[in-house]
Amino acid sequence: MFLLRMFNKDGGQSAVEFAATFLFFIVLIMTVLDLGRGIYAYTTIAAAAQSGARYGIVNPDDISGIQNAVVRNAIGLDPSNIVVSVSYPTSDVVAVTVRYDFAVITPLLEPMVGNNGVIRLEVTAAMQQY
Repeated sequence: MFLLRMFNKDGGQSAVEFAATFLFFIVLIMTVLDLGRGIYAYTTIAAAAQSGARYGIVNPDDISGIQNAVVRNAIGLDPSNIVVSVSYPTSDVVAVTVRYDFAVITPLLEPMVGNNGVIRLEVTAAMQQY
């Protein structure tokens, strides 16, 4: 009987410790997942900007085609959050800038990031015609 009472007292403490530790690890895992999603979004828009610049160097007058090439290569990202701008720094260079608004999903990161949990990612790719 004495042993049962002793284990009952410790059972409550173990439950509280488990709950605190479990919440910490869930937030940690969600933060790591957000970081992975952010890296994926950045590398995807970088590759999409390169594809747009590659298309633009062959077809420099087709602005909508450049924008379509970028959106087509931004696999896994929301097309409504992608903004593409095309510039020509010199007559033989095409520069494609891609902006993407990345939203974090971890609730505790939103106040740290600011801007309602949205991080603006921006990449510029330029190619020169030879």
